[in-house]
Amino acid sequence: MGTRELAYSIFDCLTDKQLEGFIMMFGGIVDIDSYPNSETEAALRESEMLLSDPDVQKYDVEDALRELKK
Repeated sequence: MGTRELAYSIFDCLTDKQLEGFIMMFGGIVDIDSYPNSETEAALRESEMLLSDPDVQKYDVEDALRELKK
C-alpha cells in the first residue's frame, strides 16, 4: 500500500467532526460547508473512487499509525 492509499485510509477512519477540524487547522478553511474549492472537490472524488475499489484495504487508525512509524 502506498503513502497516498494509507493517508486515505486514515482519513476514512475519522469522524466528520475530526475531519472538519483537521481541514480547518491545516487548510485554513473557516467553514468547510460554505467553501468547497476545486482541490477539495477533486480530492473527495478521488477518495470516493479509492473507497469503491475492492483492492484498497481498509485499515483502522491504529494499523495506519503503526505503518507510518515503520
